[in-house]
Amino acid sequence: MYSTNYAYTGPTAVASVEKDNTIKIFPNPTSGMLKINYAVNGTDYEIVIADAVGNILLKEKNISTVDLSNYAGGVYYVTVKNSVLGAVTKKISLLK
Repeated sequence: MYSTNYAYTGPTAVASVEKDNTIKIFPNPTSGMLKINYAVNGTDYEIVIADAVGNILLKEKNISTVDLSNYAGGVYYVTVKNSVLGAVTKKISLLK
């Protein structure tokens, strides 16, 4: 039998979409230079770039460009963290 005892709790994904929209990383795919636009002014943030297996390649604070041209082509993950929004991770393709 199916239960009819459901409680509506409201939308669950809106906050994650709003967090995701505060960070723009482009171009993607890239040949090396990435630009990072972070839409929350006045807050410090940290950029962490990791390769596909999780090795951390770069960890910097409050930067707006990253040069990946010295790394091998492939998939990388860019995580932007701060104390207000937490962390947002985006997948980047580096073309060689």
